[in-house]
Amino acid sequence: MDPRRRAIAELGRRSAEQAVEARTQLQRLGEFLSAQETTAFSDPEFQEAQALIRELRRQLPASRQQARRIMQCMEKNAELDAKLHSVGERYAELERENDSIGEDIGRSAHAFYRDNSHQFPSELAELFGKVARQEQELQVLQEDQERSRSTLRTGNLFKIIGEAGRGFFLRSAVNFKRKAVARAYAEAGRTLCESEAADRIGDAVLRRRMSPYLENRKRLQELVGERESLRGVQSELWGELKELGADKSYQRRVREIERSIQDAERELEEVCRRLGELFRARPVRGLATDPEVKNRLRRAALAEKQQEKNQKRIRRIEAAMQIDALDAHTRSMRDKIDKLTREIRAREQEVRTLEKRIQEASEERESLVKARGPEHTLLEVDDLEGEETGP
Repeated sequence: MDPRRRAIAELGRRSAEQAVEARTQLQRLGEFLSAQETTAFSDPEFQEAQALIRELRRQLPASRQQARRIMQCMEKNAELDAKLHSVGERYAELERENDSIGEDIGRSAHAFYRDNSHQFPSELAELFGKVARQEQELQVLQEDQERSRSTLRTGNLFKIIGEAGRGFFLRSAVNFKRKAVARAYAEAGRTLCESEAADRIGDAVLRRRMSPYLENRKRLQELVGERESLRGVQSELWGELKELGADKSYQRRVREIERSIQDAERELEEVCRRLGELFRARPVRGLATDPEVKNRLRRAALAEKQQEKNQKRIRRIEAAMQIDALDAHTRSMRDKIDKLTREIRAREQEVRTLEKRIQEASEERESLVKARGPEHTLLEVDDLEGEETGP
């Protein structure tokens, strides 16, 4: 790389730094001036800039707090979602556990019910009747399935082929009916446990079987209360987010706030710098001798002086580079002139040669014309020659 270009790049970098330093010093001066009493300035332009700086300073903390609060609400909401999910999983697990316990209770209660139906509420009589019907239907299907298996073992080929498809249907029907029986027992067991008559059951074994279900039911009720409490807190959070304008898309709202903060910060810096420049142009007597003011003005002036010095050096180097470029261009044009001059001379000599050849060709043509004679007589036949050669 050309050393002069490196020098320009380095001087440009320093110049940019010094420009930033000058703006920064004027900005700091503006910040200092904005903190002074309003009565220190009589110029309305000073007062307007000072008032705007104070308003921007008031807005910025509120905006930052708003963005922080939105993020805090969303973090809290994520925690609540996780807790609600955990509560839901525990609730579903207890429900599945109670389904299993309910089926066991239903089977035990059905056996006890046969001899002690008076201890059970009327709705259980209907459920146990449903269980009995399901058990009977299952027994019929199982017997039919056993006959089909017997046919497959001992029947002839045609019967075996016919029973194969029917056996598949019976297996499906038996499995389905077993599940129906289990659901019927579970429904009966759960209904018994949920019934007020559960306390009147005289069978101690059955009551012990019911105890885990009842404990789970208490835990389920506690989980319902916990879930409602979590949802209440979550509802309050969403209400606050709505007030903050972040209920639909909190990311977009936070980005909007961050952009407004950046805009306000840039505007604050610009207004402070403008106030500093305004003071430098029209200093206020009561503040001009303040050490802080003098220091900021001195440092800004020094940075600007250094910047101008570097810019001047850049212009000198660029002028030198332009001179070299012009010299090179001039040399190139002179070289081209010399080349064209040589070409012109060569062309002139070629023209003279061609002119000489044209002259020689013209003289030769005249000689040939004389030898040819009149052109219209070239093909005529002489009469005398004809007579001499006649008969």
